[in-house]
Amino acid sequence: MESVMERILSEEIVRTIEDVDTLITLTNIHIDLENDQALVSVAVFPDEKRAAVLVGLNRRAGGLAFTLLKKMKVKKIPFLVFV
Repeated sequence: MESVMERILSEEIVRTIEDVDTLITLTNIHIDLENDQALVSVAVFPDEKRAAVLVGLNRRAGGLAFTLLKKMKVKKIPFLVFV
């Protein structure tokens, strides 16, 4: 499930968020045992934009989770936390 989530989130972030002077790469997704929360680790280049990118991703977490729900066709998507 984590690898599918990573692929879909990567595509969605590139399509809707990433701009020409910032590179955002998902490096890891860890879902807790209860499937309640997913920690999504990201790398940002340049590093000085990391804080702003994390704020933006966490603001959009609900919309990104909804995209995952539609594309994965599962009953429950964990709460996304970008770190």
